[in-house]
Order: sequence, then structure tokens, then C-alpha cells
Amino acid sequence: MKPPHIILAIPACAFFAIGQQSFISSSEFWPIFISKFYFSFDPQWKAVFLKPLFNLILFFFHLIPLNDTMHIQLVKSLFALNGAAQLVLLYLIFVNTTQKKWLALFATAIVATSPLYFTHFFAIRSDQLALTAFLGFLYTNLYHLKFKSVWNIFFIVLFPMIGLKHVYFSILAVALLDFKILFLFLRTSTSKEKFYRFLIILGIAVWSYNIALNSVQYFFASYENYLVYFKQAILLSTTESLLLTASLLVFISKDFRKYLIHKSFPKLALMQLTLTVILIIHPQKFDFFIASLTPIFYLSSMLFVIYLVDKKTLRYRFIYIALFFYQACSIFYFNRTVSYISHSKEQLSIIEEISKFVRDSRFSYLDGMGILPRQNNVGCFASPDDYASNSSCVERIKAAQPDVVILSTRLMMIDPNISSIISLMYNEMGPNLYLRKDLTLATPIEKKWPPPILFFGTKPSF
Repeated sequence: MKPPHIILAIPACAFFAIGQQSFISSSEFWPIFISKFYFSFDPQWKAVFLKPLFNLILFFFHLIPLNDTMHIQLVKSLFALNGAAQLVLLYLIFVNTTQKKWLALFATAIVATSPLYFTHFFAIRSDQLALTAFLGFLYTNLYHLKFKSVWNIFFIVLFPMIGLKHVYFSILAVALLDFKILFLFLRTSTSKEKFYRFLIILGIAVWSYNIALNSVQYFFASYENYLVYFKQAILLSTTESLLLTASLLVFISKDFRKYLIHKSFPKLALMQLTLTVILIIHPQKFDFFIASLTPIFYLSSMLFVIYLVDKKTLRYRFIYIALFFYQACSIFYFNRTVSYISHSKEQLSIIEEISKFVRDSRFSYLDGMGILPRQNNVGCFASPDDYASNSSCVERIKAAQPDVVILSTRLMMIDPNISSIISLMYNEMGPNLYLRKDLTLATPIEKKWPPPILFFGTKPSF
């Protein structure tokens, strides 16, 4: 094993350690909780099939005998490992392009320290899982499939099965593939291949009828806020401006395009164009969505750097110093980076205390986010973009349906008077922790904890 490969293990382990200890945003808790209903087939939980493979993976954690905090830590560890795997795949893609392993390591480091990507690589989200699958698609094609094998149909189907919105990755994959591969799959003649093709088409049809149509409606409804989303997407991208702009050089340099063809990236420009069009047509205000696409933009810009070095247009020292200085400035400007790291310890400590309170008395609870995956959540997710779900949360509180209400930032977003609404039916037992007035505790509360509203926001607030 050569030195660059050994050194790669150091940042990969660092990525895992950072991701495993990182802050857990409020929306990451909900899929951990609802995945337990994957095979219940209850209409109330049909949303799990909007992200079939993502929620299936999370479901298996519920089969392991764990408490709430151990459950969350184990899931967090898996997705931290997922982020480390992305780092390794990026390196393998770059090292396949250039014979200079230190240059490949340098290119990997630049992508890894992208401010948007660095603050989300560990997220418990289908976006990050789909990104890993796409990097795997690129790697296997560079080494084995050469963008021509029928096995690429597996990847095209895989992305939307991770989550419906990740059909974007399928579109990017098709942009890189020879379109004949799709016709080849449709023209297969053996009885076994026809059977598989029938199952895929039938599955897509049934899934679309029951689930996907709701997502399509949500997709078109989002255009009501198109300009707001577009402006926020542009604002989020400003910290990546230099290298994102450099990624467009693939359209300008003919020599660079010839270089890509020689290095088995013949249609990278088409993929780059497709990705740009996708973001213009369907911009997202969510930074985690853009973060999952950032490494793909960076891919072409770093391949351009590798091209310049291979052609001896740039000296090593100049490019190293210039890009590291730029990236350091970007991270400094993007000051949220620091606040996203090493904060889950406080979160898990509070979860442990609240879990004892809810578990010992076998209470049901409502918090708008699901911080206790092993306990009985009455089933409401507070979201600024889902009026129906938010109204359901308020109505359940008014009807005193949950035994316990945990006032989180998610619930605070629903209604500025939510505290007053809760106090009508509940007594405050601890900081932002409410028990229904007709209930008593099986085990008295012995420890006071900081208000959950501080530790379970959409972003760190401490």
C-alpha cells in the first residue's frame, strides 16, 4: 500500500469521528422514528414509501434491542460511515483520472472541505445516501462498466428507490450513459429478463398511483415560492462561487473535453449542463439538498485542475497554495461550519433524561420531530411547508391526545401562542416539558435539564 492510500485513512477516520459526534438537526429525527412503521402498511405512515430504501435501512435498527439514545447513536454512526465512504469514492475517482496520487488526494481534500458539503456529509438524510450511490455509479463505470453495461439500469432504478426526489440522480446517470442502454433493456428477449422488466414497470406503476402522485402535486405546489427558493439557493452557493464557476470551464475548453474523453469522462459536460438545468428548474432553499449536489459540481472543477497539472500548465505548489487559501477563506466565511460539529453529546444527554420520564410511565408524546424513536409518538411532524401536518399537531394538543408534550423549536414555528395552547390542558413538569393535567408520574423527575427548545432546533442555537 502506497503512502497516499495510507494517508487517506486519516481524513476518512476524521470524517467518521466528526460525523459521529455532530449536531443532529430536527428533521433528521423524524425518519428514524417513523421507519418503525415500515411494514405496518397503516395509511397514517404511508410517507415511509416516499423514500423506500432509506426508510428500510432505518427500519432494521428497530429490530435491535436498544434504548433511545443508543438507537440514535448507532444510526448516526452509520451515516458518519456513509460520509467517510464518500471521501474514499471521491479519491478513487480522482486517482483513476491522474497517475499522481498526491494530486488525487489534494483534489479530494478540496471537495471534502467545501463549506456546504462539510456541514452535511454526516446528515441522516436520503440525500447523502443517494450521493454515495451516485459516486459508486461513477466509480464502477470508470473501472468496470464504462457507461455501457446493462447493469447501469440497476443504478437508474436505485436512486428514486432511495427517495423519490433522487430521480434527479437517475437523470444525471442517463446523461452520462449511452442512451442505447435504455433501449437495450427494453428490447431484451429472454423470459427471465422480460419477467424482471414486468416487475419493475408494475412496481413503478403501483408506487406512482399510491405515493408518487402526492409528491408530484407537492412539486408543483413548491413553484408558488419559486423566486424565494431560487434566491436562497443562489445565496447558499456564494460560499462555493469560485470552484462552482470553475466547473463551467468544461464547456469552454476543447482541449479539456478531449482530455475527459481520454480519461473515460466523455459526457461530463452534458452531466454538468443537466445538473445546472435541474437546479434552475427546481431550486431548493434547503442547504442539505444543495450540499448533496456540490461534490458533483466540484468533480468537474477539480478534474480541470488535474488536467492543468497533467498538462504542466500549473505548478504543483501554486495550485496547492492558492486553492487551500481559497478554501480556508470559504470555511471562515461560512461560520456555521463550527456550530454544526460536536454538539450531539448535549442532545443525547437530554434525550436520555426525557426518555426515562416517558418510558417509565409508558406515556405517549408529541414534539413535532420524534426525538424518542422507541417511544409512542402520536404522529405529527411540524414543518414550515406542511400546513395540514402543522394543523394536526395543534389539534392533537388541544384535544389532549398525547400524554406528554415536549416543546421544541419545531412546535414553536407552528404558532407563536403554542405555549398558551399547551398550558390549557397540560402542567409544566420541567423546562418545556408538559404532562396532561389528569395524569400522575410513576417515577418523579429527579433531574432538571436545559429547555429542549435550545437543543432540538433546525440549527444549533448554543
